[in-house]
Amino acid sequence: MHRDHDHDHSMTQPSTDRLARLEAFAERVFARPAFTMPAFLDADHIAFLDNRSGVPQVARLTISTGAIDVLTEGSERVMTLQASAAANTIVYGRDVDGNENQQLWRIAHVGTHPEAPVRFTQDDGAMFDQGAISSSGQYVYARVNSRDKAIFDVERISVASGERQTLIQNSWETGSPSVIAVRADDGQAMVASLNGNIDADLLRVDIGPAGDIAVTNILPHEGSTEAWIPAMAYSPNGDVLWLATNVGREFPALYRVDPASGERTLFLEDAWGIEKVSPSPDGKWLAIEINTDAASRLVLVDTQDAAHRIEIAAPWGVADRFTWSPDSLRVAFGFSTPNAPSAILAANLEGRVETLARAEEPDAPAAVVPELVHYPTFDGREIPALWYRPFTPGPWPVIIDIHGGPEGQRRPEFQPIIQYYVGLGFAVLSPNVRGSTGYGTTYLHLDDIEKRLDSVADIPPAADWIARQPNLLPIKPIVFGQSYGGYMTLASLAFHPDRWSAGFDVVGMASLVTFMERTSAYRRRHRGAEYGTLEHHRDVLERVSPLSRVGDIAAPLFIIHGRTDPRVPLYESEQIYDTLKGRGQDVELRIYDDEGHGLSKRKNRVTGYAAAADFLISRVVDVDPHR
Repeated sequence: MHRDHDHDHSMTQPSTDRLARLEAFAERVFARPAFTMPAFLDADHIAFLDNRSGVPQVARLTISTGAIDVLTEGSERVMTLQASAAANTIVYGRDVDGNENQQLWRIAHVGTHPEAPVRFTQDDGAMFDQGAISSSGQYVYARVNSRDKAIFDVERISVASGERQTLIQNSWETGSPSVIAVRADDGQAMVASLNGNIDADLLRVDIGPAGDIAVTNILPHEGSTEAWIPAMAYSPNGDVLWLATNVGREFPALYRVDPASGERTLFLEDAWGIEKVSPSPDGKWLAIEINTDAASRLVLVDTQDAAHRIEIAAPWGVADRFTWSPDSLRVAFGFSTPNAPSAILAANLEGRVETLARAEEPDAPAAVVPELVHYPTFDGREIPALWYRPFTPGPWPVIIDIHGGPEGQRRPEFQPIIQYYVGLGFAVLSPNVRGSTGYGTTYLHLDDIEKRLDSVADIPPAADWIARQPNLLPIKPIVFGQSYGGYMTLASLAFHPDRWSAGFDVVGMASLVTFMERTSAYRRRHRGAEYGTLEHHRDVLERVSPLSRVGDIAAPLFIIHGRTDPRVPLYESEQIYDTLKGRGQDVELRIYDDEGHGLSKRKNRVTGYAAAADFLISRVVDVDPHR
């Protein structure tokens, strides 16, 4: 259910026929299904997430026949999936109405005769965010905020009974756990304990036979040195920890770590960042993803000789995670390209790739492949961006799409929202402004705290670059973004008001002060490392907030927000809407009662993004090609 808060603007009332056409086209784009997050169950079966129903559900692929069985159902999404081949069991996490409070469920005998799903956590008000499942399938390891909603503890949870054991009890002063790896015998786990979104300590958790716990930091670092840990994994026998980190360097490299001593040896480095690693069951190979100018470069590396590498012949696109077959002869992964949703692919030890599962799409509209471009910004830096141009004849209007995060990156994967607007006849430029991940530590920190408006200042030069491109309409761009990208949208409208024809904000922050006051307690500390804290930087937070310059906003604005959003509370959209409406400006707000941080359900994406398209067409330019 959604609720509209529409400004009375009689000259721009939506056309019923046009809105119906926009929704019909949205149905086709957002119905394009994705198969993601594969996990081998045995030699012939893979569990994965399948969103053909409109939200991700758990499915099982039989490789020999190509048959796909969907194992879960309902209107709510599945967020996480882990599998134990030894136990023939999967564990998945599901929330309600986008509230992100995942509860954990198990499906036993999933490779043979799957049993009905059984829920084994019972605290609806807490988040059970699973990080790993033990090889035996006996336990799942998760970060849990059941004891205190502001703090995540690390727990080991029995998959059979739901019995919970606290491994690390955190406090406000200690870090929040993130990536978790588990040794095969369940006697040791590794936890990345976040000090900020891109800095962590590495905690070794030793679990004795009687359940006694010892915790040791094996990656101590101080001062300005940070350690981002995008990936880690134990070797099959547990004698090596493979660790990807950027400690003391610009980009994450791969280290061989002795779990007992914490001694680390550089194993593999690249000009770009290593962000995924997965050892084969026989211990001979590592599957590695290198984030190369936003695309996934996939490599198999000999664990005994880093110079012995096999490039995986994947197309230009993005992989989600690796899973090895039990015989170690191939590695599977979800893989998305700019013009096709994710499918399940596999590579053999020669690097040849085959498709194991791809959804049928008899009515799929054509999707464009963007061009990787760079444009100069105000301080001489070059900003990387993806440039999407429609198939329809120009000249075209342009949307600037700004990713969330801010520690995020727009990558060459299928983006249905972008493809929807490109399919309507908008060109789209998606920049990775300063503060984006994937371009090194220095670039990542160029927008911290007092430098926040420098990232906003990267957007007008994008409009300058657009103005120099051929076959475009001579009108100002539209600016659009979600979450932090929504903040960037509002900030662009407020701090550079004469550059835009309209704005489209999804779950963005209007005030960083009220955002920090009202965001979920568990997020406040780590957001402070990026934005600044209320105690020490309130003046900065006020100065860089779009609400502080709301009187300068002149362009029409369309807003979408989910009522249960735990990250950016609905209040952020309501206050910018109320303020602009009170000034008599052209603004609309659409609230979805069954969504949280963005629109995850297909039915809502159809109505929400079609309504936004109708708003933009009526205010800016008629590009409706689907008459």
